[in-house]
Amino acid sequence: MAKCPFAISKPISGPVGSYVGGPFKIVHHTTEGSSAAGAFDAFRTNRSDPHFTVDSTAIYQHIDTDMAARSLQNLSGGVQTNRDSAVQIEVVGFAGQPKSKATLLNVAKLCRWIEGVHGVPRVWPNGLPKPSSNGHDPRGHNRNATNWNTLSGHYGHCHVPENIHWDPAYTEEEVDLLMGIEIEAGEAMMSVRIAEIFSRIPESEAELAQEESTMPDHAVVELDAEPTAESSPLGLGLTLPGGPHTPVRNFASEAAAEFAEQSQPSSAGDLGGAPNPIDGDEESVARAALELAAETGWVVPDTSQLADVGVASFGEPQPIAESVLGTDQRIQIQQTDTFPWRVHASLLITARDNSRWVGTAWFIGPRTLVTAGHCVYIKNSQVLGRDGWVKSIQVMPGRNGKELPFGAVTTTQFWSVQGWTESGDQNYDYAAIIIPADLGSTVGWLGIGVFSDATLQTAKANISGYPVDKAEGTQWYDKRKIASLNPNKLFYEADTAGGQSGAAVYVIQGGDRIAVGVHAYGGATANSGTRISAPVYTNLNNWKV
Repeated sequence: MAKCPFAISKPISGPVGSYVGGPFKIVHHTTEGSSAAGAFDAFRTNRSDPHFTVDSTAIYQHIDTDMAARSLQNLSGGVQTNRDSAVQIEVVGFAGQPKSKATLLNVAKLCRWIEGVHGVPRVWPNGLPKPSSNGHDPRGHNRNATNWNTLSGHYGHCHVPENIHWDPAYTEEEVDLLMGIEIEAGEAMMSVRIAEIFSRIPESEAELAQEESTMPDHAVVELDAEPTAESSPLGLGLTLPGGPHTPVRNFASEAAAEFAEQSQPSSAGDLGGAPNPIDGDEESVARAALELAAETGWVVPDTSQLADVGVASFGEPQPIAESVLGTDQRIQIQQTDTFPWRVHASLLITARDNSRWVGTAWFIGPRTLVTAGHCVYIKNSQVLGRDGWVKSIQVMPGRNGKELPFGAVTTTQFWSVQGWTESGDQNYDYAAIIIPADLGSTVGWLGIGVFSDATLQTAKANISGYPVDKAEGTQWYDKRKIASLNPNKLFYEADTAGGQSGAAVYVIQGGDRIAVGVHAYGGATANSGTRISAPVYTNLNNWKV
């Protein structure tokens, strides 16, 4: 039973049934009325109960969060809405009006509880809600059904497939407040930035203009029927390991892992063109006489003074952690707009406290890049307001110094796993970045694969990324044999440096480039990354969009 310990129990119509899909998500509504009592009457009349109703004075729970609520329209034969593990909150008020301090504090407190119980991240997979336009529908809402079916996070009613309403119409500051408040021992804790935002929020509903709702037939929903055996699966052919933050269990011992080998091919994308030539199991790259930083008309961010994002979680590296082992064998990539170099992206990462960092990621699908867990979620920084999901990441595929051959895109949507976000365990230091544009279809992507110890022990690790010890924004490549491995990690002597956190560790088999690990750490005698084992492969495959 999932009952909020600080909510007032108020059953009305009861649940519509059990969940039939997932992962868990939080859906924000507005009641389009000025009182909780009026909302309760509407729920009773229309049998449209949410899980919770929240106003400035209290949090009311109508339905256990382990069962499905009723507030979403659900069309026959379409995607599941109420039953897709959607925990629903009705906020007393109007989409076309601001919300008060007290109401937003209660919503934030409830969200922290739901996030903790059901593993929901503080991200908005379909983008932030759009604020009202002069009190009316701003239009242009993203109701992407694939995201709804596969991505955990926060959604507005405006983001739900098959639904036409535009609530909650939170402003950007209201979203920042809801996502930025921490709850400790029942008390709200705020950073300086969040406290400044809080000071600008109306004190109470008494200050707010009351009006009739500008949203038509808000209380009318399509009543759900009990699911049939045919309607219960997700319908996407995915095996979800309990949501994006469920622990990924690799082998507990350091014994040899006998994985069933499986892989997916790489793609050169729509651009095609002659790929970089291959020399056996490595890339054939000519060593340039000079280290070059290309100059073009693109306006690119200044990353020249930024450190690798790993410093945020692990502190300043010792000199030995520069990870160049002996003579530096790295080669600068000159033609980053060709395959496979264009699938590697330079990252500009903005943490929760607005500090900025750099890293590397690589495409595995049209909108999905893989990177290290510490690129999207900072742990143990010991800096107030820095730990947790990063605020945003700017993705620059195929960057070449001052040149961005494919432009750049900024996103706030990330995946990782509980082993990293909760425990900071380096064996689970991997993640994914979801971008709002299909850049991967243009530039292509690497394949991913699970291979046995025997196969990997004779393979060569290829690594390319954006180190901070070279000219700003330039891409560098090296290759060496995989030196050793265990069920969770790969170790190799390929040279890397800070800034390459999240780079692909890939092998070349039969002319195809298949990633087998995610680079994350330096060392005295070897560098290392998270091995793509069967659980990692399953997560990466499920995160592809």
